[in-house]
Amino acid sequence: MSDDDTINVRYFNNVRAQVGDKAHDEERAKKLVEEFLER
Repeated sequence: MSDDDTINVRYFNNVRAQVGDKAHDEERAKKLVEEFLER
């Protein structure tokens, strides 16, 4: 894994930790992840 991959994994884990496990928050997490990947 490259350093970029490690940063991405950390980012995803942070997003999941912030939004929690609720379905509504899952949708928010997907949007945040999509926005992140588009950069």
